[in-house]
Amino acid sequence: YMTTGTVTTFTISAEKVPAPVATHLKVEGITDPIKAGESSKVIISALDSSNNVVTDYTGTITFTSDCSNATLPGNYTFKTSDSGAHTFPDSVMFYTVGTCSVTATDVTHPSITGTQSDIDVVAGQQTGTITASGHDGQIGDDVAITSSVVKDAYGNVVKDVAVTFYIVRPDGRVITLTAS
Repeated sequence: YMTTGTVTTFTISAEKVPAPVATHLKVEGITDPIKAGESSKVIISALDSSNNVVTDYTGTITFTSDCSNATLPGNYTFKTSDSGAHTFPDSVMFYTVGTCSVTATDVTHPSITGTQSDIDVVAGQQTGTITASGHDGQIGDDVAITSSVVKDAYGNVVKDVAVTFYIVRPDGRVITLTAS
């Protein structure tokens, strides 16, 4: 008994796939909103064009902010042990109320960059510095505080704070007023 047939030959070729290349950085993790004077972490990840982490990224990055009065991490060179992402704990601090952004940029390849934007910086804790204005005449029983301003340690106005004033009259009586 004999069988005849066709033999099919397959050719397999292997191409070397290039390693992913970082095209941009992801900047994230900064507390938002954040109080003036409070620190926050920032996380930087090196990503390829498909937003995958480039685990062998070893570039050096620098930080900038559009808020001139900010504390940021110094330059950092990624290590292979970072696997393309690094957390900088308690390394970002703003001092002025407003909207800020933080940008990380590769020092050698400035097109590799990323930004966390629209970070809302609010007034920090009150410091006890209070400016008040009110009645100019003799202090009688009808004292009125017409305005009061409470500021944080950086000069930012702290809003929605109740302040109690204790006014001592010349006769020794104390008048208590609360302003908010």
